[in-house]
Amino acid sequence: MSTAADKNAKVPPQEENHQASLSMMWSLLKRLFNDIMRRAKNIIYRNQYSLSSKTKRKKSKTKKKKKKKNSLSSLPNDVVLKCLARVPTSYDRTLGCDSLLLSLPNDLVLNCLARVPTSHDRTLACVCKNFQSLVLSGELAQMRSLLAAMKDDPLLCVFYIDSTRRGWRTFHWVTFNSKEKKTSPWKSVDISTNQNMRTCPTLSLGSKIYFIGGSDYDAECSCGLVIFDSRSGKLSKGPSMKVARKGAGVAVVDGKIYVIGGCWNEINQVEVFDPNTQTWEFGPLGPHGKITYEKVSKWNEFRETVALDGKVYGMSFSIYRHTIYDTKDGTCENLELSQEYTENIIKACVINSLIYGFYHEFGLMWYDTEGKIWRKVKGLCCDAVPNMVECNGKLALLWEDRNEKIWCSMIALDKVGVEIHGRVEWSEFVVSGDVDTYAWCCLGLSL
Repeated sequence: MSTAADKNAKVPPQEENHQASLSMMWSLLKRLFNDIMRRAKNIIYRNQYSLSSKTKRKKSKTKKKKKKKNSLSSLPNDVVLKCLARVPTSYDRTLGCDSLLLSLPNDLVLNCLARVPTSHDRTLACVCKNFQSLVLSGELAQMRSLLAAMKDDPLLCVFYIDSTRRGWRTFHWVTFNSKEKKTSPWKSVDISTNQNMRTCPTLSLGSKIYFIGGSDYDAECSCGLVIFDSRSGKLSKGPSMKVARKGAGVAVVDGKIYVIGGCWNEINQVEVFDPNTQTWEFGPLGPHGKITYEKVSKWNEFRETVALDGKVYGMSFSIYRHTIYDTKDGTCENLELSQEYTENIIKACVINSLIYGFYHEFGLMWYDTEGKIWRKVKGLCCDAVPNMVECNGKLALLWEDRNEKIWCSMIALDKVGVEIHGRVEWSEFVVSGDVDTYAWCCLGLSL
């Protein structure tokens, strides 16, 4: 038994030093243990984070793989073919790649996707963000509604430039659905360019109308290009031509716009505009390195121009011959014609691989490429000066009556032996109002 005296007894110095060292060692061990535990926890957290990140990466990779499966290849073959059939042949190399429609221009993609039934919209939305935005926005639905309204027939666009108010500075237009026989209300947009759009060479390609160069009434030539988008209702300036022209011949071959003439005979360049790349380039020239125009005049202008079988037929304005330019090799051919078959031609178009022209004195005629002569279409009589538009294998004639009303007649063209007979299937009122009786025009629009 220990007593109080024993407790109060002093501890020897050696034993006191020993206890102090033990307590110091114990504190060091505790600090070391805490440090080891902290590092162990960090290692455990790092391992857990790396495992979770790996699983996330694997999931993202599997998602990407799943997205790749949701490409156009998952659509039915007939749907894919219907889409790709709308793509110009110039993009065949692009279609051969895995990207398919992804690298095509947006307006062309929209045109193609509008052919896909709405039941496949979920698949389209999984292809890429661009397709998803088109599906979610109203653009695709709007394009589909236009296609449903048009079906196989183009819209006929009647337009004119206001020459009385504000000095040719307003563009007015309406569209006529020849299948439903309905006309849209008049619309207008201000013109911000000095180019003479009123009488310059004009053509349509898809849903757009192109105003190219200067008019034969202008004092000077022009390199300008103005583009009207019928879907948005906007006018915009396109890239300028390399050669200034006026009264040139313009025609569409394989989705590209060819421009010939409208300049001095010494200038032999043919220019080609690609709407997809928005670029101009020179067309090919034949072995002689030039285009053969009429030798009588030093200036070459064309009253009407059409394209058939890869060739551009330029019908001279006041010279008695045609200039035929082959877009494949640049060779040229000239056809001697009498004055009555060149100077008096008003309009021309191509229907079922035949060239049709309307003349002041002879009415509607067709061009016999074998005999190289113009022949009269039988069974038709038209006193007014019409506008002519090809409409799904038929001829749409638009003219203005004495009451300033514009009418449309749909003409079926039947070949009987060596002759062609015209039949009026129907005539319908199109529009009336404040229309410029001198310079209104009509072109066909397709999507």
